Amino acid sequence: MIEVKGLYFAYPKNQIFTNFDFQSDSDFIILKGPSGCGKTTLLKLLSSNLIADKCEKLIVPTKICTILQEDALFPWLSGIDNILNIVNINYDEIKEHPMMEHLKTFINKKAFEMSYGQRRLIELFRAILYKPDLLCLDEPFNFLDPNSRNIVCSFLKMSNEQNRTKVIMSTHYNERNLNFQTETFYFDGTFPITRLCTRNIFDETEN
Repeated sequence: MIEVKGLYFAYPKNQIFTNFDFQSDSDFIILKGPSGCGKTTLLKLLSSNLIADKCEKLIVPTKICTILQEDALFPWLSGIDNILNIVNINYDEIKEHPMMEHLKTFINKKAFEMSYGQRRLIELFRAILYKPDLLCLDEPFNFLDPNSRNIVCSFLKMSNEQNRTKVIMSTHYNERNLNFQTETFYFDGTFPITRLCTRNIFDETEN
């Protein structure tokens, strides 16, 4: 369960949320809307990367992992070392994970030697290995080709089934192409935000 009640948050020159309410008990939550509409800010507030100015109630799982659009790998470390530096797991467990089959050709490269898509896959793999209760993803399919998107979706679903990981993500990707059931919330691009819409008010396009 995620529940937000009476949340207020502003940047210095922009009030983003005012008396904002949000609730969902879905395993996969999608946030949609135009750029700059508040999706990333909500993810950061849910994961405590930002602190609300005021909030009457905030209920979220305790073990949270967040992947933002900015690259969070150490460029001078290999993919495997970027994982081992964050996740308390031994190398044998990493090798035995079925997702490793799709990363083995580049996981030992330095991060700066990888493509953007390869680095994103390493970040997502690291997050899945962390086994969070809540995984907050900001445009996770950026730089990924359709095959890589399908791979990521499959392992997000597996993580939910095996570890009960709840996923909330912002994405421009067409959620009808995901292989799991989602609950989708829409931002209309106006501020301040008091609630989100659950009906489809945007044209769906696949990127």
